[in-house]
Amino acid sequence: MISPSDIEWMLSNRDDITDGRSEVIQIFRTVEADKHPITGEPVVEEIPEDCTVVWKEFSSVAIGERSVLGGVELRKGDVKVSFPYDVDLTDVTHAVRGGIAFELVTLDEKGIGRKNRTESIARRRT
Repeated sequence: MISPSDIEWMLSNRDDITDGRSEVIQIFRTVEADKHPITGEPVVEEIPEDCTVVWKEFSSVAIGERSVLGGVELRKGDVKVSFPYDVDLTDVTHAVRGGIAFELVTLDEKGIGRKNRTESIARRRT
């Protein structure tokens, strides 16, 4: 049985687990910047933020196999992105890695006994 101290230990060692596999990407969040002077509607803009993630391609899709994950059919070029548990992904529209934009198709909280990361399927924007 996993105890609360086991869960804390796993959470505290997350950096060691992801060491050497992490990289910095940019996520873009929509924020209300102002109100339109005539209509009063909110004017939104996208604000970039740097975020350290684990970025992994789906090897089964790369070799042509059909896969479904979390109810989403994976396509060639789809990737799995693991965000740290403390990153707020509210209103995030997309992520950019190496100048290529990716939509975040799914967001799933993961962890044993407690959230320690958020995993996403990211799909290249066309």
